Amino acid sequence: MKRRRWHARPRRGRLLPKARQHPEERGKRYPVSQAGARHGLTPAQAWEVRQLVSRKHHRPADRQWRSALRLAGAVSAVKGGRVGNRQWGQAMHRKRQGKLGQQRLRQNLAMRGILIDEYFQGLAAKMRQAKSLKQQADVRKAYLREHPHERSWRIS
Repeated sequence: MKRRRWHARPRRGRLLPKARQHPEERGKRYPVSQAGARHGLTPAQAWEVRQLVSRKHHRPADRQWRSALRLAGAVSAVKGGRVGNRQWGQAMHRKRQGKLGQQRLRQNLAMRGILIDEYFQGLAAKMRQAKSLKQQADVRKAYLREHPHERSWRIS
């Protein structure tokens, strides 16, 4: 006998499952959820929290503790306006990537036997040298713009 999974059942009578329908505006009723007015949320925000919390796919051993943490995180995200905020998500991704890059740099320098302070001092010296070369080039360009008779090429 072929085993049927719970998500493979056909849904009849409605287009969306109950958990994904937006709360009705009549009477500003709260959706059935763990979060609501006691968390200082509006009905629409409570519905968003319900969506976030119901997204879990696995059941860890410490699920009661983790589900409480998930609920707190979802409430915080909805209140802070971070749900669906692409800019915040991209900034967080860059922040994590930066920390990962620092960790890899330290590991690479350690393998080569270079102290990180020495590496950054050498990098700062290179940056100072590049800055001074750019300033000298800018001064030369400005001089040649003011004295076109001393140049044999055109500066735009």
